[in-house]
Amino acid sequence: MVVHAYAKKQNLQPMPRSDKDYTLDRPGEGPGGLHPQGLWATPGTARAFADLARVFRNYQETHNSALVACGQIAWPVALLSFNDIALPEGGILDLNGDWVPGHQTHNKGEGGDLNRFGAGAGMSSAKGTECDGSKYNLQNWYAHLLLDLGSPPAGHWDCTDLQMTNSTPNAWNSAARCAAGEFPTYTPSGAAWFPHRLHLHIED
Repeated sequence: MVVHAYAKKQNLQPMPRSDKDYTLDRPGEGPGGLHPQGLWATPGTARAFADLARVFRNYQETHNSALVACGQIAWPVALLSFNDIALPEGGILDLNGDWVPGHQTHNKGEGGDLNRFGAGAGMSSAKGTECDGSKYNLQNWYAHLLLDLGSPPAGHWDCTDLQMTNSTPNAWNSAARCAAGEFPTYTPSGAAWFPHRLHLHIED
């Protein structure tokens, strides 16, 4: 006899698709896609994600006002981009080749993945100039700002996703450094590096 067990998560809601502060960019989403419905969240998580997106945009706009006031060029405003969250009724969002579920909050709608400003195909060379004349890689600046704003009490980042655990090939990025909010953008050899998505837990 085969027994099937299924745990249904109640009260998940889809992330609104129209918002000035964020985008939904999930490959395979929609009818006919490989992953047609994976942007559902608990009300609390959906609200927290929307709040984070608003604060992220507002911070950039305030920063741009300061740049213009000191005679520098405003930087492009980057919106948050959400990827995997959860299925309409929860459960395993996706299976790896070893049949191990992915992130622990994907099955409950209590966290999700954020895309990393075009990361994944190499570091962007775009730079912005601060009032004091110092220059910053914009992709890194956006990422550090996101990591800071998404840290407690807003939520907490998955250190495995950041590849900052003691068991990863990049062991120099220890779990302790991740917990402290540090984020690497270069390997010890000086090569550019960062993950293409980040996973944020909201309601563990």
